Order: sequence, then structure tokens, then C-alpha cells
Amino acid sequence: MQNENRLIGKIKQAHGLRGEVYVLVFSKDISWQKKLKNIYLKQNDQIKNLNVTKSKPFKDGLILSLESITDRNQSEAIEGSEVWIDQNLFKSQPNETPYLVEIENFEVHDKTLGVLGIITKFSFNGSQDLLVVTATNNSEVKYEIPFVDQFVLKIDSENKILLMDLPEGLVEINFVSAKQDDGVGES
Repeated sequence: MQNENRLIGKIKQAHGLRGEVYVLVFSKDISWQKKLKNIYLKQNDQIKNLNVTKSKPFKDGLILSLESITDRNQSEAIEGSEVWIDQNLFKSQPNETPYLVEIENFEVHDKTLGVLGIITKFSFNGSQDLLVVTATNNSEVKYEIPFVDQFVLKIDSENKILLMDLPEGLVEINFVSAKQDDGVGES
């Protein structure tokens, strides 16, 4: 399941009396929500495929109505479950900003500094997405680099390279050692 699907959040709590659930989306990005037709719930090593009958944005995630969950008791029983969705929902169209998962494992090159490393994770600082880049020459060295249009020169999907033009000093001030990396979340 994990190769073709992506963990996006968890069932935070039951919502209302008709079995709706509040899904906390870890990345807080729900741009794929309108394409969502089904989810996979993982609870106690059990995986269930459930059809989504209705979804709407709510707080840091979504409120979902699921086909076989029709009352509050059923929705409370799945609280805490991991929510996985089809990875194909994270495919951007040409000339659109890519989803973060589409550039995972890309090599980051800076116009001035050269090769910085590989995108291994993502984080969010409250105002923008951050690429967590692990240095190619030392896996203990990690950088958090803002993924903003102003810094991106080219995304080469064929060669898996992200070419950036970063402001002088940005890499040095966004250095995080592996020991400090505990707070970095995934998108």
C-alpha cells in the first residue's frame, strides 16, 4: 500500500452525529481535495478502503463523509487512524507549481554554490513550505530552504534537479544538524 499511496494525516475526531470525521492533514495543504474519491484507513495494522461521499475544508484539514460510516459511534471508533490517499492525486499539470512529493529526492543546485544535496523531507514554518535538503557529502548536514517561486530557476523532472538562485547567506542561516532535525515534519 505504501508505494502507491501517501500518508497525509489522521482522523482527529468524530464530527457531528452522522458519522462525519475531521481529518487533520499534516501538511495543511488540501489542494487535491476536489479529486479525492476514496481513502485508506490504517488502524492497528488493519487497512480499510473507504469511499468518500463528501468532503469540505475545515481548520487544518477536512471534514469527510465516508460511505460506510453513518453514525457518531462508527466515526469515534476510527479516531486516531492514519489516512492514506492515492499518490496520483499529487500530480501537477504542466506550468503549475509541483506538489512537494513530486520533487522529493531531487538534487538541489544553487546557481552560485553548486550542488547542495538531496530533498529528503519537507517542513512548514507558518508562512511557506521548506525543503529539507541533506548534503550529498555529509548526511549529518541538513538545510531548510524556502520553496518559493522567487528562488526557483528551473525544475528539471527528467534529471531530478531543482535549480535555485538563493540569496547570499540563506543556506548558512538555515543549517540544521541531524540532532536538531527532530522537529521537522513531513508533507
